[in-house]
Amino acid sequence: MISNLNISDTVEICIVDKDNVKQYYKTKIEDISLDNIFYTMVPTSSSGRPVLFNKGQIYDMYLRKGDG
Repeated sequence: MISNLNISDTVEICIVDKDNVKQYYKTKIEDISLDNIFYTMVPTSSSGRPVLFNKGQIYDMYLRKGDG
């Protein structure tokens, strides 16, 4: 399914904190490298506010069925 993703598709990234609590943030794919590395725009919280994380940090990314 990940091979079907395109630039500007809406996805969610999953952040797991030190207490193993998962949080999901919506974002869009900004670029895809030749090695299938996906770069995303700044994710947003459920309230729509931008959420900033460490540059270059790796996250789990999900495409929910029925989205994008």
